[in-house]
Order: sequence, then C-alpha cells, then structure tokens
Amino acid sequence: MFLNSLNYFRAIAILIIVAGHAFYAVDISFNTLPERALGNLVGGGTVLFVFISGFLFHHIFYRRYQFKKFMTGKLKKVLLPYTLLSITPIALRVLGQKHFYPFFEPKSTDLLSTYLVPTFKYYITGRATTAYWYIPFVMVIFLMSPLHMAFIKLKMNRQLLITFVLTAIALFLHRPENDLLILQAVVYFTPVYFIGILCSERRELIYTQLKNKEVYLLLAAVGLAVFQASLGRVGSYQKAPFLYEGIDMMLFQKLALCLFFMVWLHRFEKVNSKLLNIIASTSFAIYFTHIFTLYTVTYVLTQLNISGWPWALFLLVTAASILLSVGLALGIKKLLPNYSRYLVGY
Repeated sequence: MFLNSLNYFRAIAILIIVAGHAFYAVDISFNTLPERALGNLVGGGTVLFVFISGFLFHHIFYRRYQFKKFMTGKLKKVLLPYTLLSITPIALRVLGQKHFYPFFEPKSTDLLSTYLVPTFKYYITGRATTAYWYIPFVMVIFLMSPLHMAFIKLKMNRQLLITFVLTAIALFLHRPENDLLILQAVVYFTPVYFIGILCSERRELIYTQLKNKEVYLLLAAVGLAVFQASLGRVGSYQKAPFLYEGIDMMLFQKLALCLFFMVWLHRFEKVNSKLLNIIASTSFAIYFTHIFTLYTVTYVLTQLNISGWPWALFLLVTAASILLSVGLALGIKKLLPNYSRYLVGY
C-alpha cells in the first residue's frame, strides 16, 4: 500500500538535508541562541533519511525480498549514479592535490601514492565532496539486508532489546569525525534504521496511540534543539569512535522529529500534493546534484555581489538549489527516460 504520508516525509527530509548543507554556503554566525537552535533543528537531517529507509525496507521490500534482486537494483540506481557523479569531484581533488583532510594526502610521490590510493580513498568514503559519504554508508546498510530480515522475524521483546542496546551505543559513539569512518556511521545509524522498521511494523498502533499528540513530539525536538544551543552546540555530534564526549542529544532530537513527521503527516494521507510528490520522487536526484547546484547558486550570487541578511540568503540559496536540482532531474528524465535513473537516481 502506497503511503502518501511517507512520500511527503521523504520530500521534507530532502528539503531539510539541502538546507543543512546550505549553511556551509552562507556566512551564518550562529552567535545567538535562536540561531543555534534553528541550526540544530535543520542540521543532522540524515537521521530522517535513514529512518525512512528502514521504514520503507519493511513496508516495500520485506514481503518480496530477494537479496540478489534487491542489491542489483541498489547497484544500478544508487551506486552507479554515485560512481558517475563522483568522477569529476575526485579528479579535481586528486589532480589538483587539493585534499580536504590529511587522510587523503599522498604518503610519497610515486603514481600509486599520489593518484591511485587517494582516488580509492575518496571513492570508498565519498568525501570528495560534501554529502556523498552517505552512499558508501548506505550501500553497506543494503548489504546488511539479510540481517535486517532476521531482525524483522524476531519477537518484539528481542527487537526492542537489540534496538535499545544499539541506541545506547550510538548515543556515546556519535557520528564519525568528518564522516570519514563508514563503519562507525553504520553502527551509529543502524538503530535508527531498526526504529524505522519497527515503526512500519506497528504503524497503526503508533498512529492510534499518538493521534493528536504530535505537538508533544515537536515540542520535545524543539526543546532538545534549544538545550543543545544553550550548551553552545550547533549541528551533529562528531568524534573519533573511542573518545568520550558525552551523550549525542542530536540523535534524541531527530528521532523525536521522525515520529512527529510520521504521525502528523498521516493526517494528509488522502491529500494529493503535486509539489511534494515531485520533490519526493526526485529526492535521490536532489541528493546527488544539490552539492553542485549549491555551488552554482553561491557562485552566481558572489559574481553578482548580492549580499544582505544571512538568513535571507540562506533561504534563497536553499530554494534556488532545490529548484535547480528538481529541474535538472526532470530535464534529464525528459531527455534520457531510459537512462536517467542510472545517471542521477531518477
């Protein structure tokens, strides 16, 4: 059964993710408490995407799951576009020797160390550009699908115990520093994926129990964002895996938002929003292309010497980037209907 609410949730999630990356393109100081709180609400949107992915794995793939067919689809529609779209960023980094982090710096001057090893490192981490780390990460999640199938078949008390333990680990583990360690990201986000599965399994119970109570979930998310801001924190918690730096409040906050959107958007199950449907259907294409459109928009604004209130520029950059990404996806689909999914994921 097609769920409009999850489709709309997917649209909102990609909007939040693009907005979170737009912060890098606009000079926002985050000096005030409201600015930091808003930054915390917008940042860390990957949790929403992972929750939706877990929900849809159970809702769509569980009953007709075949590992070979499942992975073939992901290789064609996720890994192939990632590979093609990564060629230019990786080439610019490696050939120009303009590396983001010391991890990619050559250890010697021979061909292997200077070009081949950094190319391989960029490809398996996705760190040639912002946001692409998600693809190597999610491919590992897809490879783990037999374990997810086994999780679904467990009794509820065992599912809850496993999810509780993994969530407790994630709260102290945090996301990997600079999103470089893919396996750390897998451990961190797996409980979110499991929570998405559990919410799909018991969605009717959740809808019933939380009906008209969504506001409390939203208030919890906002309260946590403000609390984070009061501590001077903005954005996701990231660190090396074995350092102790407290509890990851962003994870709690984003899980509250996941439940809020899941329940609140259920009110609109029978509403047909053409705009949200377009954004949802092109969400992967937006993810793949928004880094390039963000760069394009900020470059044009710089050349035109357009400046002003940073938050107004932030909204302008976010909206323009999304429009360009959607237009690009629709245009490629129109020109190459049989290949666009392999080029940009749509």
